[in-house]
Amino acid sequence: MNLHQQMVDHSPHMMMLVDPADLRILVANRMVEQTLGYAAAQLRDMVITDIESSLQDVFYWEDVRGGQYLDVEAQEGEYLRADASMLTVMKSVRVIHEGDRPLLLVRAQDCRHERQVEALLEQTLAQLRTTLESTADGILVIDWHGKITSMNRLFSAMWGIPAALLEAGDDDGIIEYIAGQVEQGDLIRTRLRQVADTTETQDLFRLTNGRFFECRSRPSSWASASSGGCSATPTSPSATGPRKRCASRATSSNRRCANAPATCRKRMRPWKRKRRARRS
Repeated sequence: MNLHQQMVDHSPHMMMLVDPADLRILVANRMVEQTLGYAAAQLRDMVITDIESSLQDVFYWEDVRGGQYLDVEAQEGEYLRADASMLTVMKSVRVIHEGDRPLLLVRAQDCRHERQVEALLEQTLAQLRTTLESTADGILVIDWHGKITSMNRLFSAMWGIPAALLEAGDDDGIIEYIAGQVEQGDLIRTRLRQVADTTETQDLFRLTNGRFFECRSRPSSWASASSGGCSATPTSPSATGPRKRCASRATSSNRRCANAPATCRKRMRPWKRKRRARRS
């Protein structure tokens, strides 16, 4: 075994070298044998379309046979295994040259684990969306990077956020719109942007229309349920550490807002003023 073969055999990805003239598999590394179940001798007698059998793959390789060599980057495909089962893969194709002879290097990896993670994430997101919409609170979720990742309809209605801002996904614009309704605009803006703060805070904000928001902030994490009445865990494809949440509770007179590091949830509930008993 030469050094080049040893190198590709230690790759965690399936790698195959294909002759574009007849689509024969010239070289395949050990990961191809282990993942697809073919013996090395079998692979040397196969063409790439014996393995890549989806419609788009067949069209691609027919173009290659006709002399059109195009690189492929991170394309999903289906590989036929030796036991006749299909394997979903993510593949890339590179055109390389051996002297004047063009060859195609195919690199692929099993993406079943990624699909399972994506399915689990989608299920978690669906549960979160259901929780956000079913609660009596208006909730805003801000991730570790200060980006809005979720918001229920009640929250946007309570703050009267324009549809244009929501449809544009203008996070800064939404925060500025909220801050513009509060007399202590700089303070609430600071609370919303303190994504790295792990301390708990509580503030009472007066809105320009005379209403009040009582705001509380506390740290939360991906794995832990959020306190303050909402048990859903906020999500981000990119954040798995501490998160900020702000709960804003509101009525016609008063509302509560809670805000913490990396996921910010605003919850809204009545804030009632206690009445003093009259003396007889």
